[in-house]
Amino acid sequence: MDYILVALGFAIAFGIIYWIDKKNRAERTEAEKIYRLIFAVFDKIDWGMPIERVMENFRDKEFVTTEDFGEITGTGYLDRIDEREILVSFFFPKEGEKKLIRTDFYLLSLPSEKYNALFSYLNDRHSLAAIDGDDSAVWNLESAILRFDTSKDNEAQLQFWNREFYYSSLGGAESDDVETEGEKP
Repeated sequence: MDYILVALGFAIAFGIIYWIDKKNRAERTEAEKIYRLIFAVFDKIDWGMPIERVMENFRDKEFVTTEDFGEITGTGYLDRIDEREILVSFFFPKEGEKKLIRTDFYLLSLPSEKYNALFSYLNDRHSLAAIDGDDSAVWNLESAILRFDTSKDNEAQLQFWNREFYYSSLGGAESDDVETEGEKP
């Protein structure tokens, strides 16, 4: 009888471990889908690209917003991954030549466990992030600064910045606490 109880205990323990592993794999799969969408967009852009070329590269998308934010102006479109809406925005200086300086991805209605999985996936791909405040992380990639921000409203935002513009907007040189990663995304 004792052997049956021990065997049953092992079976239940292995079942729980299998279920947890499968759940974590599903979260990683969604994080990987989001990551792939983001880098598919990033692969179609170049820093300094004019607004017309950005819109040409995404001519299959319906651009829904054009807004001004201080010294920059932005335009974007809505996209979907499974049931999740993602707002993809492109930003340009308001004055002078309108050349691409930033790309944002707003992940709408993303539960905290999902953005935790995405944060872990980003760390796995790009080494540990420098933490910037309570809800932000920063990776210094070869050709961009990647910033990951979360909010209490179940939204996450990923920002790709032109490195030169990012540091000039902070009013100084590159930060020592964010190491440059050698691999291009």
